[in-house]
Amino acid sequence: RDPAEEQPVEPFRPRGDDPILRARAHAAMLAWGTEDTRDELRHASAALELLAGREQEAPEAAADALAVLAAARLAAGEGPALDLLERALALDRARPDFVVGSLELLAGTLRTADRIDEAREIFAETLARLERAGYESRRVATLTQVGLTELLAGDHGAAGGLFDEAHRLALELGADTTGPRLYRAHVDALL
Repeated sequence: RDPAEEQPVEPFRPRGDDPILRARAHAAMLAWGTEDTRDELRHASAALELLAGREQEAPEAAADALAVLAAARLAAGEGPALDLLERALALDRARPDFVVGSLELLAGTLRTADRIDEAREIFAETLARLERAGYESRRVATLTQVGLTELLAGDHGAAGGLFDEAHRLALELGADTTGPRLYRAHVDALL
């Protein structure tokens, strides 16, 4: 196809009068319909605006929007937006179907802020919740993130062990082993 002949894509704009449904539609776009940071920010901001003062009516949508804004602030060089992540986590924890939600993003952000001990605690909770829920494939990625935390903390032995555990679990599940293998090679190179 000739890109010059393509019609511009009209941005998604939920219609209707129900602000909660519209906020949920914007939050769904965060999970499934955006590939551009500007679109993510637009949808997150719109969801939060629609939910202002009513976050408890759609806690999953509000938590997702807060997490996206926190990630965007960090990516923009504004530093860790722990205030937004803590609000997201409070909303997530109030949900009966909560498994990990914003926990992983909070742990990664704490790691970025060099708050390693706090990141370890949150990652430990994340792994326990994933194990209880039976989300083994998600545990591969989380084990890898915990390994990165230990790598940044300078504990090469713990990091290598976590990457090995993630690799074994990925093999057992038939999942992609690239991440754990790559980071294990990094540890080996450092050693």
